[in-house]
Amino acid sequence: MELSKPFPLRKLPTLMFRKVLSYLPPHELILLAQCSKITKSFVRAYYPRKLSMTMSFSHFEIQIFEDGQCYEYSATSPDPFRHPTVYCRYPTEESVKRTLELMDTFYNTLGATLAMIKLYSLGEVDVSIIIDRVHRNQPELQRLKWKVVQVSESTKHCILEKLKLRELIIEFSKWFKLSDLLSLSSTCAKFALERSTWTGEDLNALLKEWVKGRLPNLSFFWIESQRFDEETAKNGLELLDSNLLPVGQSSGNSSGM
Repeated sequence: MELSKPFPLRKLPTLMFRKVLSYLPPHELILLAQCSKITKSFVRAYYPRKLSMTMSFSHFEIQIFEDGQCYEYSATSPDPFRHPTVYCRYPTEESVKRTLELMDTFYNTLGATLAMIKLYSLGEVDVSIIIDRVHRNQPELQRLKWKVVQVSESTKHCILEKLKLRELIIEFSKWFKLSDLLSLSSTCAKFALERSTWTGEDLNALLKEWVKGRLPNLSFFWIESQRFDEETAKNGLELLDSNLLPVGQSSGNSSGM
């Protein structure tokens, strides 16, 4: 039986080649790009869609978003492009390494933009490695979700000052001070602090700095604390009642603006 000849994909007209690529999911595009350096350059140059991705270090996986569709890829799978939902157990250091390599593959091959990172219960060395690697690809990040109980000054500097964050969400934020917030890039538009120890005085100081022009792009914040006093928070400021919204909870109080 005579085998059919391989289809000369790269000889297609540019418009047709783009059309073919647009029908392939991200993992098939990666497999195609792995055929040769020339094929990889063709895929990167002619793939017509814009991809965004999120990177989670709780399950060590990456999600790729394409025109409303979401594709999940386990970084701990022996072959994440052929078996994207297989999860294996590795030491944390190896899992972090594999997740970052997967991120680089999507970035270098398909030009995927990293939109969000979820940092959960990682050591400070791992966190620094992650941020340095992300910053190498892109200095600006849409959203960072960070779950950490304690953090050193050097790690805070690495994350808060190196990356230009648009949105910051911190769980267990007792360690997060006003000075940390003011060290954020001026690109920050939203932040949320869960389980914080901020007082009414802290919130008042933030509002006064904001009035002076610090964090000029900030449009919304939400702070959870059991130590808020609304009157202290508004002391010396002319605020509309609708600007500062205290929300009572069984476990404490939250304030947003």
